[in-house]
Amino acid sequence: MEKTKTYIIKLEELEEKGKEWLDDEDMKVLDEVIELLKSEYEASNPVEVIRQILDERRMSQMQLAKKMGMVRQNVSQLLNRGRKAPRYDSIARMVSALDCEVIIRPVVK
Repeated sequence: MEKTKTYIIKLEELEEKGKEWLDDEDMKVLDEVIELLKSEYEASNPVEVIRQILDERRMSQMQLAKKMGMVRQNVSQLLNRGRKAPRYDSIARMVSALDCEVIIRPVVK
């Protein structure tokens, strides 16, 4: 997440400087990229990201369960398994119900 925050700051600085030499179309694209980065989540634990999204949207487990077509208890079990992570297909269902997508990419070290 720190890298993403750094990129956002750099792009916002570029946006401020770019007002002098970028046309309206380029500024619009730059704004869209900044907003896209701001909405991106990075984490090694997908359950934490899903909880963060639920909190930000003020969405309950009951509401998520309804969108997934299951009961709240099942969602609660998926989100509160402790050390055992849910299966990928369960994560994918929750993410889809939140109108999001999972992106897996290599970590640059």
